[in-house]
Amino acid sequence: MNKKKLILPKKLKKGDKLGLICPSEPIFFPERLQCGIKELESLGFECVLGKHINATVGYMAGTDQERAEDLNEMFSTPGIKGIIAITGGSSANRILPLIDYDLIRNNPKVILGISDISVLLNAIYARTNMVTFHGPYVLFGICEMSEYNKEYFKKALMEEQPIGTVREFSQRKVLKKGKASGKLIGGNLSSIRSIIGTSYEPDWDNTILFWEEYKTEPHNIDRMLMHLKLAGVLRKIKGMVSGNLNMCKENKYRDSYFRIEEIIESHCAEYNFPIMFNLDFGHDCQNFTLPIGVEATIDTYNNRFSIDEPGVM
Repeated sequence: MNKKKLILPKKLKKGDKLGLICPSEPIFFPERLQCGIKELESLGFECVLGKHINATVGYMAGTDQERAEDLNEMFSTPGIKGIIAITGGSSANRILPLIDYDLIRNNPKVILGISDISVLLNAIYARTNMVTFHGPYVLFGICEMSEYNKEYFKKALMEEQPIGTVREFSQRKVLKKGKASGKLIGGNLSSIRSIIGTSYEPDWDNTILFWEEYKTEPHNIDRMLMHLKLAGVLRKIKGMVSGNLNMCKENKYRDSYFRIEEIIESHCAEYNFPIMFNLDFGHDCQNFTLPIGVEATIDTYNNRFSIDEPGVM
């Protein structure tokens, strides 16, 4: 278990400036950027755009140096109180060696994102012990923010007390009964997988693993979960929750396939930890904000998932 003192960023409040950056892919939907900014402004925030958010190098929002520079600059600028990823992508791991982790440790701030941004959230937590936040990014989830997303955005980032029991929006399913508590670690499964075996991998001992995927065929989810098993992750965790996987359909093996629930159950059969399926986070769905690094509890007997420690101070 990570026994270093957990670093909590200061809570956000109305009037704060938020830095918006693209640490991975370019802005493919510029009209949604303006929509997201308007939503954040309606919550009382002022938005400051990173210098390089309009840069493009292939499928990346600028060079590795440019994208890392925007992230580092937002942490080094005193007037910026929080940082939100504009979008996801596939290249966040390229900037990991260029991030100034001492700077972040000494200037803790809220950082929020989803999908490929999971790489940054987990790497920053692993290197600094600062709580980071898995939740909606600007183009999707914040643009046209639902009341559910807004409720948990505020609870996670703007309130000092723990989020507590997370209200069910979509119907959950219990894959393995039990009750367990541990530190929340996770995000997009394929993104998390990319840092396993590296110096940016978080400590999995005594954790609750949460994960989601988007338009990933079940046979590929099977391979990723097997990787976690082979890497020793599944024998270390205390519980597992999956997000909304409705967009993960099998295309290749139409006549012979396993349901995702069956894949999860097969990989976790030898372990005793509880598993909850179809919680309200992920892509193209409701998306409550999860603080990475804080204590959470799964209680399948009462259909309860709770976040038991505050992520901000």
